[in-house]
Amino acid sequence: MAINKQTIKEERKEYLERKQKLLELEKENYARIIMMRATRGFWMTGGHSAVILVNKIAPELKIRIALRRDTDFGDKFKEGVTTFKNLGFYKEKLKLSEYVTLEKEEDDFIIYKLKRKISATEYDVLRRSKEIRRQKLEGMIVKSVPMPTLNAKLSEVLKLAFKFYGKHSDALLRAFVVDKLADEIRTAHKTFVLICREEIEAEAGLIKVKKILSYAMADVEQIVTLEGWSVEDCTVLAMAMIEAQLAVDTEMKILANGKTKRA
Repeated sequence: MAINKQTIKEERKEYLERKQKLLELEKENYARIIMMRATRGFWMTGGHSAVILVNKIAPELKIRIALRRDTDFGDKFKEGVTTFKNLGFYKEKLKLSEYVTLEKEEDDFIIYKLKRKISATEYDVLRRSKEIRRQKLEGMIVKSVPMPTLNAKLSEVLKLAFKFYGKHSDALLRAFVVDKLADEIRTAHKTFVLICREEIEAEAGLIKVKKILSYAMADVEQIVTLEGWSVEDCTVLAMAMIEAQLAVDTEMKILANGKTKRA
């Protein structure tokens, strides 16, 4: 049965009104996890509640909950949000937690009280948990790859391309040039990974990476010509690709010097 468009509009309006209340509640929230009814049968947490739930409660209960970027229009939770549909599952799990107890359950909100209020310092550690884990992983990768500087430069290009691809949603521009740009950057990064895994010979692989980046740079120039992205975004991506190309040149010189010494 089709859902009436007016019903969807009203549901969305009521949700945004609830969210505005939640944004205020979360500003100084170090003592509760507040779940709020969203739309289409989903529930959510945002802000401090989301950070505490994902990084403190979920690991304790051995459940996986993703902290995602808040993509709503208007006011957003800068820390991120969680969304879930199987409310009963999470309510049963939270009954087993040593950290929280149910305080209040209403139609639109379910509030769990932390048995021990966390400090602002502890919250900051929880907030940075993902960043800390990422830094540790990147540290391990840097130690394991033979070209850490090039790895960092190509990874930055890949991240920027992904960010800008999602930021700009013009379907015609994507089909015309942006999809190709994204594919080239992915291929350059993938080629580097294969070099590190010794599945591609280093010199041939580096030549390929530099050639692909050159093609990708031409695509950025076309995007500028078409005024598809902001000049600032194009400049940031282009500078990152230039730095990656310079890092490729450095690695190729190192390889050449190594061959000369062996000769």
